[in-house]
Amino acid sequence: MAINGFDDIAHALGMNEYEAPEVQVYQEGSDETPVGRKVVYRVNDVEVSGEQYLKSTGTWEEYQEWLKSAEKGHTPVELGKLGTVAHDATKAFFEVHEHEPNPEQWHGLDSIIGAYERMAEGQAAEKFFISSLPTGMGKTTVAIESTKALLADPEFDRVSVVYFLSRRDQIVDAVKRMDLQPGAFAVLTADDDVNKLGRLDAYEKPDVKNARVLFTTQRRLEDYANSGKSFADMKAFHYHGEVRQVRVWDEAILPSLTLKADQFLLAGLSSGLRRLSSDLAYEILGFAHSLKDHVGERITMPDIERYTTGMELVDFKGLFQTEEQRATAHALYSLSGHVVNVRRDGNNNITLGYNELLPADLAPMLVLDASGDLRQTYDFWERYRQTLERLPSPKKSYSGLTIRHRNTAAGKHLFSSRVKDNKQAQRVADDVAQMIAETPSGERVLVITHKWETYRNRATGEDRPKDNTLPALVERRLNPSRLPLVEYLHYGRHTATNEYRDFKHVILAGLLQYDDASYEADGRGAKKADVMDAFPAEELQKMRIGEISHHIFQAAGRGSIRKTINGGCPEGCHLYVVFSTNGKGGFPQGQLSVIFPNADILDWKPDGPVEVRLSGNVRRAFEFIVSKIHAYGAVKTTEVMEYLKMTGGNFKNRVIDHRDFMPALAAKGIILIRGKPGVFRMA
Repeated sequence: MAINGFDDIAHALGMNEYEAPEVQVYQEGSDETPVGRKVVYRVNDVEVSGEQYLKSTGTWEEYQEWLKSAEKGHTPVELGKLGTVAHDATKAFFEVHEHEPNPEQWHGLDSIIGAYERMAEGQAAEKFFISSLPTGMGKTTVAIESTKALLADPEFDRVSVVYFLSRRDQIVDAVKRMDLQPGAFAVLTADDDVNKLGRLDAYEKPDVKNARVLFTTQRRLEDYANSGKSFADMKAFHYHGEVRQVRVWDEAILPSLTLKADQFLLAGLSSGLRRLSSDLAYEILGFAHSLKDHVGERITMPDIERYTTGMELVDFKGLFQTEEQRATAHALYSLSGHVVNVRRDGNNNITLGYNELLPADLAPMLVLDASGDLRQTYDFWERYRQTLERLPSPKKSYSGLTIRHRNTAAGKHLFSSRVKDNKQAQRVADDVAQMIAETPSGERVLVITHKWETYRNRATGEDRPKDNTLPALVERRLNPSRLPLVEYLHYGRHTATNEYRDFKHVILAGLLQYDDASYEADGRGAKKADVMDAFPAEELQKMRIGEISHHIFQAAGRGSIRKTINGGCPEGCHLYVVFSTNGKGGFPQGQLSVIFPNADILDWKPDGPVEVRLSGNVRRAFEFIVSKIHAYGAVKTTEVMEYLKMTGGNFKNRVIDHRDFMPALAAKGIILIRGKPGVFRMA
């Protein structure tokens, strides 16, 4: 009798699925020789896997403990000819780049190669095989070397590969690293310049059907899936009319698409909908206003089909201008006539639901996501959908990392260019400037924060941060000699890039967070939960902590901590994090030790160079005085007042008497000789 699932086990036992089977566990080998030891589970003389046994008869906690023990007592991954070539090529690459995984981490890398090889051979189970090896461990490298080995082996000359990546610059980087010849690969994106990379002739269209390797975006797959196509029917991805056998997804993956629509955005759609139907516009407007009366309830979304008969999703979204409007239109279209939950977030009342995002026949697929063991979505996916399988992914030690946490609010709303002189924004900018000032002279610093607003500098043609955004506030506080050493990156661009891998000093100013409706919708989708099912508060909190942890890990991993020396983090790495632990929006400091095992975590309070705390006219006065003294040896108070366009009283009250002004001058060796007028000079 074949055992293919838990129902088969129950059938073999002659029991229903709720009864616990009584089985004997036979163990071959001994505890003294754990490597190669095999545990055999038999049910009525039928051998089943330990995973099947524990999943069907034990508790979820017992199953997780089994996974941990299996990982600790792992046996070497058995690789065939293809896998062995990929392993050897990866090892040579690592030696050149001084990358040193330990044996347990090599086991995780070989597990990726093994999954790739099974897909190439057509032997992989229909599952999503996820590797959560840390950022910079070499996950992408082993996938690249496996692809190169595949292309070089005549035995696999009919096997083709598709890579799904999140951004076009990742595609460009992967193409360069694989060193493939045009014609051997194709690129399929919305950017014609990127598509040219794989063409034999720059004027021809991408020759996808004849290219062994296809690079495309995850968004393109999702767009096809939204139209209801199976993966087998997505002919744009085919090779010689056949579905590509090897599938690799780089970075995070979700099985479902969050669909949410808050009352204000829904109401805002009404003007665009009037072009389609004034009756529909009024119906949506009324529905949006009614949400306040249904918080915590389940209601039915308006059925818009009678107004949109035959209209495709892309055309419906095209009625609107902004990304926010189009996302809301997507939710309205997809949830039309469906029962949804209503949640209140802040001042918004939001409807939420989800759509299946991935085609049912997309597996097998290899997923490379360094945050996989931090995110609750994968736990739900593994437990409830049972189509995800974790590959061995041991963490590395971060004993070479020192983390300094500044416990203060640093939310996105503080740094809008429309908000003038926000005192908390000024304090955060002071802190970040001081963090930078603490780094050794000549060291480069990467600052990662919320996306900032920009303007075009007409003189240089550059996009520059607007006033009151964090980069602009920090730059005004820094010593000019520091400016060339500081780089800024915003959330949304904080994954995948290796550009800053030599930066030993990284600052995360604020955390990337979403609203609770998004976390709940993602969690429901990962569980494949019905809208009528409860979603407990503790599960919502696990989703929130997991997703924030994922973004912290990915952002910090842009710097030198992504490197691996003897299985751990390089010495001398520093991470500053600015976030509050208080209130509903707080994040626990203790979670940092979960994200970065063995790192030193310290509380940080500003006590460094005092001049970085100066701002506004106080800072302008300080800089003017320092520059004049360097040039002329002294400067009168009347000159400073004229420069600032301030009266004597205001100058005294707002500048001279500022608590940090005179100490900042004293730190530079400058004193004030009082008189009429006073004179600033070197002591």
